[in-house]
Amino acid sequence: MINETLRLWIAQSESWHSFLDFKLPVENKANYTFLKRSEDFYITLFGKMMEIIEEEEDLSKESKLELLAIAKGLEIYSLKETADEFRGINLAKNMLYVSSLYYLADYTASAYILSRLFSFDRYDNEIEVFVSSFLQRELVEGNQYVTYIARYLKEGNQNLLLELKEIFERKLEIYLNNDPDLYITYKIATALLSHFIKNNIWKDLKENTDSISTNFYKFVEMGLTKKPPVWNLFPSQRKALKQGILVSNKGFSLQMPTSAGKTAICELLIYDHLQKNKGSKVLFLAPFRALASELKNGFSKRLSDLNITSKSIYGGNIPTEAEKEAIQNVDVLIATPEKFIAIESILPDVYDMFSLIICDEGHLIDDTNRGLSYELLLSKFKSDNLAENKRFIFLSAIIPNIEEINEWLGGDSETVIKSNYRPTQLDYAFLKSMSNGNFLLDINPLESYPYNYQLYNFLTTNDFKYLNPDTRRINTYPHTSKKSKSVATSLKSLVTGTVALFSPQKKGDSGVQGLAEEAIKQISTLNLPRPLDYANAERISKLSEHFNRIFGKDYILSKLVRYGVVCHHGDLPQDIREIIEDAIRNSDVRLVICTNTLAEGVNLPIKVIVIHSTKRYNPKRQRWQTIKYRDLKNLVGRAGRAGKETKGLVIVIDSSDQQVMERVIQNEESEIARGYLYRVIKVITRFIEDNRLVIDNDFLEQQSEPFLNLLDSIDISLINLLTEEIGVEDLENQIKLLIQKTFAYYQASDKEKATLQDLFLQRGKKLSTYVASNEFKIIKRSNSDIRLYENVSNILDLQSDIWITTDDPLSEQWINHILDILLQLPQVKYKIEEFNDMNSLVLEKQQIKKIISLWLNGKWYNEISLETGFEVDTLLNIFSSLINSQIQMYSSKVIRIASNLLEDIGKEISKVILDWPHYVNYGLKNRGELDLVEIGFVDRDAIIALYRWLKGNGMEYQTLKELRNIISQNRERIYSELKSHLTAISYERLLEGIKFCQHKNIL
Repeated sequence: MINETLRLWIAQSESWHSFLDFKLPVENKANYTFLKRSEDFYITLFGKMMEIIEEEEDLSKESKLELLAIAKGLEIYSLKETADEFRGINLAKNMLYVSSLYYLADYTASAYILSRLFSFDRYDNEIEVFVSSFLQRELVEGNQYVTYIARYLKEGNQNLLLELKEIFERKLEIYLNNDPDLYITYKIATALLSHFIKNNIWKDLKENTDSISTNFYKFVEMGLTKKPPVWNLFPSQRKALKQGILVSNKGFSLQMPTSAGKTAICELLIYDHLQKNKGSKVLFLAPFRALASELKNGFSKRLSDLNITSKSIYGGNIPTEAEKEAIQNVDVLIATPEKFIAIESILPDVYDMFSLIICDEGHLIDDTNRGLSYELLLSKFKSDNLAENKRFIFLSAIIPNIEEINEWLGGDSETVIKSNYRPTQLDYAFLKSMSNGNFLLDINPLESYPYNYQLYNFLTTNDFKYLNPDTRRINTYPHTSKKSKSVATSLKSLVTGTVALFSPQKKGDSGVQGLAEEAIKQISTLNLPRPLDYANAERISKLSEHFNRIFGKDYILSKLVRYGVVCHHGDLPQDIREIIEDAIRNSDVRLVICTNTLAEGVNLPIKVIVIHSTKRYNPKRQRWQTIKYRDLKNLVGRAGRAGKETKGLVIVIDSSDQQVMERVIQNEESEIARGYLYRVIKVITRFIEDNRLVIDNDFLEQQSEPFLNLLDSIDISLINLLTEEIGVEDLENQIKLLIQKTFAYYQASDKEKATLQDLFLQRGKKLSTYVASNEFKIIKRSNSDIRLYENVSNILDLQSDIWITTDDPLSEQWINHILDILLQLPQVKYKIEEFNDMNSLVLEKQQIKKIISLWLNGKWYNEISLETGFEVDTLLNIFSSLINSQIQMYSSKVIRIASNLLEDIGKEISKVILDWPHYVNYGLKNRGELDLVEIGFVDRDAIIALYRWLKGNGMEYQTLKELRNIISQNRERIYSELKSHLTAISYERLLEGIKFCQHKNIL
């Protein structure tokens, strides 16, 4: 056991390291007693390390914790921030010891980072080079020991490792008495090898899978090409394998922290499943568009390396014909739940295609916007005629009642995999005032001394002093507000790594916008660390050019990036968010001001998260509300990404938020996920009981528009759950069976079950009229609901030639016509009125029409702003809240209804009109541009320029495959001739698109 003095010194070394890491003056250096006896400290640490390694072949949990503590003590002797304090230490060799201890303590990602701080040429002999090579996972040539590891990784032959271990043991006997230095290194190498023999990718696969059915050579080979290469699994991943996730056919649920390896487990699951079940398909449900996009760009490429075909679909509502073809031909479909539900309108048997369903970010089953569709989609898969041979894998880091959901999805007590393992450590800090007017960071405030320590004078009054250019006097910047402290803390943290400054809301003084404006003021005025000094200047220039093109130079993001900072929130277009995420991922910028959109399933290398606030203003209730604890847990879990950082830090600014965060720090149970449908049923049940009411359709349809919107969601979900062939006589029984498969029914009391059944049966009764008249097929194929179908049917003039003859998506007559229809729909009217009230606007048809026309014409937000008078910020809100959601969604439904009704009378709707929602979604205006989207191009300017080039050079094609071939064959010409027509980032994304569409396994 580590004695109290050594434990105290280790904790002191962490505190001292933190001061230096933040470049703070250590005023009370004498308090760090270990510094006075640094040689004794090193010798004691070293001796304790050797004692544990000598005594234990099989390291216990306690020994691993001790090795981790020793590693923290030793690392200060080799890190550049601290090493100058010490003398007589071989920095490279000491870091070899440190990295080895992290590895033996199961922090292999941290071992990888630290070992790479020193190159191979810093080591004197073969065994040191071997240890460095092993920890860096880089197979250096010419080293006899490394060849054993290289052969083992290729072949999986355990005898190779045993043979190498025997060599090491013979070397230990030789050097025991005549060369202590070599003995120590061989002893550490033997310990590493022993650990690797027990914990490596081949051993875990062979022991925990049916190796006869699955050939894992390709999978292991793919893992070796990753950065960092995969030589072993995390403890959380090994736990999943040991519990039988690759052997059992039952449903499983995984609860693991961020970066603990859930995605890698999914890759392995998919590979194993498709090897064992030839011809089967896998559905990967990704509720966030950002997550679906990230999976497309990373996950899909790794699957492609395994010869697994995939397709990602997200955004928009109605799938295209190309998407339909791809879905039928791929092995893996990555989709948002809403997009998948819409697929049935063009592929009625789509639910039969998939035998493995992976549900990522499963806690969103409780989400107000996504929860109902997510739950009812899973309910459909669970229905009796589909459930056979269906397997569910449910993933969530933050649901406390995951056992309940797992059982609902067909699992049992043995198929819940819970792990608290984080591949990086996480510290918390509270910003607090000092008596001298300065501020300190209270590190690990809920721990006892010495693990709780204070970084005094983290922010000082001098940090806020500046020279007034007008008076030439020293002034003090206002620094007592929460906003000024949040920004200053973020800037002060830049010296340690990438910083995310979080606010729960986009707008207002305490939102992203207010923080961004404050950041510009402080960077321009104060002598705090400047983000530009830590940014990639070339990349900043490219980002600035690109954002100026899209938003204009006066938009807050355009101004912010010139200071080396970016912002990220839900109103920004998806492709812009991806550009920002790439800049953070590549360490091109170090400061991002964001809402929780940055935490929506996307993994980024963030070292410090500064929490400006945990409260969001609710305009409907006109009060501030604390965001969910589970959302806070999800957010803080993003600090300290494995393979990029050895630890993360979360800094909480405000005292009221500190009280909230204590619950997160203590890992108290967060909110139970009941599912959105259950919450609705519970409220309705209580309302019915209190008012002694009976549910019927007259009662339901007399409610307010928000309730009717909810009723529409239930209707559309019910319609999607039923097959086209349903008969009136089967309707009631089918509905009862489907209700029993919902998570709401699984949780509900008897009274709540009765409410759920009554509600769905009443809607079924309403639906029966349309089933009898065969109109149900039209409603279903249009991805519509009863109320919308009734309203649209009464409005549509199918005798008008406009539905047949329109051949231009920019046709003024057509845009007027579709907007006239949409603005008569109570659903759309309500959303526009709600938007106007929340934004103090009067947005009318002509304004919407002008915005859409300009958008389809290739104009960007700054250009639309000049022509409409709306601020860019307001325009982005109009696009995210209305055009890309309400207008796009309801026009899709209206057009589908019209198409089906026209088909019934022997007419065919214009292809331009059928594609019009896609034109609106992407801001394009011809079919060729949409085809470029289909084959993987994402940048709007690049798409428009490439289409013009193809058309101008007479490049014609019949199929998407031919289009891919034309682009591939002419790529050099495209590269040279389009470069001058695009911003640098659009050009880069053009090149990425060309490269992406060449992936034969990504459709």
